[in-house]
Amino acid sequence: GLDFASSILDDLYRKADFDRDGVISWPEWQRFCELYPALLDSLYYRLKAHFEHLAEVGKIDGVKEQRNGLVDRERQLQNNLDQLKSDHDDLQRRYGDADLKVQGEQDGLRAAEDQSRDGAKDLDRARQLKADKERDFANERERERQAQLRAAESAREVEDARRKANAAQQNVDAAEATERRLLQALEDARREKDRQMGIAADARAAAAAAQDRHNQILGDIPQTVELAKSALQDADRDLANADQNQRALSKQVHDSAQRVQDAARSRDDLNRQLQGNRDRQDPCQRALDEAKRAIG
Repeated sequence: GLDFASSILDDLYRKADFDRDGVISWPEWQRFCELYPALLDSLYYRLKAHFEHLAEVGKIDGVKEQRNGLVDRERQLQNNLDQLKSDHDDLQRRYGDADLKVQGEQDGLRAAEDQSRDGAKDLDRARQLKADKERDFANERERERQAQLRAAESAREVEDARRKANAAQQNVDAAEATERRLLQALEDARREKDRQMGIAADARAAAAAAQDRHNQILGDIPQTVELAKSALQDADRDLANADQNQRALSKQVHDSAQRVQDAARSRDDLNRQLQGNRDRQDPCQRALDEAKRAIG
């Protein structure tokens, strides 16, 4: 440990080895201490300083090793903090994207709801139009029924007029036979013939008038029933299309609402991850600060 020259060590050994046997006994050591107290003190303090110096050097080496560990710990904590910050930035970006996606889905949901409301209005209008067409169709059917009743009544009148005309013609024939058979009643028969001919002419005129009225009634039968029926069929098709469109819009609204919920859940998950990242950053930052303070 002490840097003594070999000659000095040999001299000290000779001073302590009084009997020159090559071994320093305990009595010889005691005598050496009594004879050379100053040398003993010098050796004591030099050895003490030497070992204290060795202890300080050991402490310094321990502090250096501890400092290297703290530096490594600081580097590791800094890397962890940088990674957490990077994760935090990535989570913030993903959170922003998720929030934009939620907003987009909400806009889509509002648009789908607006389309659904418009489709519901179209459906209501189609239903109202169908109801109007059904009323028009029923009215046309009623007018057709009334016209058919009037036509049947007119047909009965025509038949009655024809029967009357036939009866009158028979009366004319009978009168002519009477004229031929009763020459002596010629004047009466002629008057009777003229009267019957007048009646027959009136009956024929009445029959012709009844036939004209019947034809006019038949011509007055509304031809709009088929048109109303076609319009009702068109209204049925429009109602079916509007109903199908409404179901499609309702499904679109449901799908948009589901996408909004999925995007909101994803955004909430990212928000929880972002909060967990912040919670992990705080102890890491505190550990890093403590390591920096320990390094000094």
